[in-house]
Amino acid sequence: MLERLGPSLFPLEYAVKLAGISEGDKVAEIGCDEDIGPALMLARVCGVVYAIDKYPDRVKEYKRRLNNPIDLFLSPDLITAPILYLIKRRTPPIRKIQPMVAEAEALPFKENSLAGIVFYHSFDWIDGLRGSPAEALKSTHDSLQLGKHAIFIEYSPKDADEREEMCRDIGFSVERHGNIVLGKKILEKPLDVSSREEYLGVPQQIKKNAERARKTIRAGLR
Repeated sequence: MLERLGPSLFPLEYAVKLAGISEGDKVAEIGCDEDIGPALMLARVCGVVYAIDKYPDRVKEYKRRLNNPIDLFLSPDLITAPILYLIKRRTPPIRKIQPMVAEAEALPFKENSLAGIVFYHSFDWIDGLRGSPAEALKSTHDSLQLGKHAIFIEYSPKDADEREEMCRDIGFSVERHGNIVLGKKILEKPLDVSSREEYLGVPQQIKKNAERARKTIRAGLR
């Protein structure tokens, strides 16, 4: 059933199986916000889940929900799953989940230390929250072990198209399944995309646009 319905109904479960994540692996979920559902799913199949968000207040609320039986029961991981799936599944070991405050652009992990990194509908927010997509991709690439995957679960085919292109540009080998993008690390070091405009992020784009405007004004005054 997972192979047939996975990409649409169980995208994270499907992606994790494709990526070969297993018991004992260390995995990070980036941009967890206050949603404990993805980490609960990951905790059923791997050794440690680092739930990362840049805002301390959201991580604080995340920890509260993680320790609240009612919030555990009402998590999206449970609501969206069919009854048969609920009956068969094991209770996720909460102790495997480690919430942390950190930036996607500077992940607090050693190089080649993680067996998987997950962006569950969260990568677009890096740019939206005035971050740097280029630095986030570089940090993701650096933190992954060679041969392991970055997993991007996207809302739409357009978002997935953008993520697929970004992953190829930085040096990942890419596998696509609907709105799921898997980027496999095949290079020791990522390719440099930091100067490309689509990767600059909001602050850098503003700075670049301002410089263009100044050049235009100077040219008009000559």
